[in-house]
Amino acid sequence: MAKGIMYSARAGAGKSTYITQKLIGEFKGKSVLFITFTNQNSENLSADCKIKLNT
Repeated sequence: MAKGIMYSARAGAGKSTYITQKLIGEFKGKSVLFITFTNQNSENLSADCKIKLNT
């Protein structure tokens, strides 16, 4: 059975930091879906995730 996590918070609360930290731990090797409200945030989150996964 699929298990999901939704993380919602105000701007500047550290959502992107939380997500990228989880990628090197709890989410590693799992399918992850990110939904953002701006293209800029999407690009930043994608870049941050690639950096975390390649280190």
